[in-house]
Amino acid sequence: MKNQYFGDMNDYRKYGLLRALAATSGLRIGVCWMLTSDDAGGDGELRAYLTRPGKWRRYDPELYDALSGLLKWGTDRAVRHAQEWGLVPSAKYFEVLLRDDAAARQEYFADAWERFAGCTGQGSGTPTGSSSS
Repeated sequence: MKNQYFGDMNDYRKYGLLRALAATSGLRIGVCWMLTSDDAGGDGELRAYLTRPGKWRRYDPELYDALSGLLKWGTDRAVRHAQEWGLVPSAKYFEVLLRDDAAARQEYFADAWERFAGCTGQGSGTPTGSSSS
């Protein structure tokens, strides 16, 4: 995930799915971005859908309207808007930049695990698939 891609078509789908899961399951969603530094790439410029409300808004009008705020002059592209705008109600977010070395990644995931304590379905031990020994 990169800030420069925030609000693209894939985000609309991703947030829509998370919103549906939260609304129908009663689960508290934890959003761990795995945020990396922006680059000069343009492959995240998939925002044309925001100019076609007749086609896309009907799937999740509240979400569509919020993401359309990116079209306003001066609005930056940043994943922090997901939390600020309440895109996934009652979600917990972890927005730390993920560095590319093993020690930093280990620390990142330990901090994320701690951040999501209390989300429905999370036990007090190690993450699923992990071992404490």
